[in-house]
Amino acid sequence: ADRAILPLLADYGAVVGRDGTAVRVAGGARRGIRADLRDAPDLAPIVAAMACRAEGESLVTGAAHLRSKESDRIAASVAAARVVGCAAEERDDGFRIRGPARTRGPVASRGDHRIAMAFAACGFDVDDLACAAKSWPGFAHALASLVS
Repeated sequence: ADRAILPLLADYGAVVGRDGTAVRVAGGARRGIRADLRDAPDLAPIVAAMACRAEGESLVTGAAHLRSKESDRIAASVAAARVVGCAAEERDDGFRIRGPARTRGPVASRGDHRIAMAFAACGFDVDDLACAAKSWPGFAHALASLVS
């Protein structure tokens, strides 16, 4: 299901290339996107973080079940978007975010590894990167090596 990020990245404006099993992604326009995440709900936090970097409105639908993950990921994503200066609203099955962000945070991860990793990977300050260890113990180190 996580492969669904590739067409979303292209919609966002990134240049996505494939060579066999390798994928290369390069920056681009950072446009708002529309995403039905019914079949890929774990992508919601990264789509929210991307929306905070985009020009214009992004809309996520089909993800009502996100309210019962490690955190209420709909509420956490909207709260994070607001903290960084975006207009954002919760919807029953997702959220709407209008970017771009005006600040870097700090974003409250709410102890949710996906919220922490998504917003940190998009360059926002996150209150607790240690919770990322649930799914990627070396995340903070990997991120630091990318930005140094």
